[in-house]
Amino acid sequence: MAGAAALVGLRPAHALAEPPPETTKVRLADNVTGGACIAPQYVVQDLLQAEGFTDVQYLKLRGRVAMNKALLSGDIDINVESVGLFLVQLDAGDPLVILSGIHVGCFALFATERIRTIRELKGKAVSVT
Repeated sequence: MAGAAALVGLRPAHALAEPPPETTKVRLADNVTGGACIAPQYVVQDLLQAEGFTDVQYLKLRGRVAMNKALLSGDIDINVESVGLFLVQLDAGDPLVILSGIHVGCFALFATERIRTIRELKGKAVSVT
């Protein structure tokens, strides 16, 4: 039947899973300090355009403080960052929404041989960048 339909010129209509986004502009941070952890932020441009975002902009910023200020002021719409800094800002009452984690493999625990698990850090002094 499919072959017969093709012979007579019947074509299936394109079906979209979702309508295009309400806004077609999105602004992201261009972290000039770089790093492999934020690579998805640069790969996503084509994916966003495929989803209907016709105006994908990158604002050049240097460092986490500048990026977080730009996010809070509305100069950028979304950012890739380590969750630790955002948790501090949420505790301070900043209006942030965390969508998902991205730094899953970027952290390692370095300790003495007396520390074998994260649970063993309870009650200990810990330094985190």
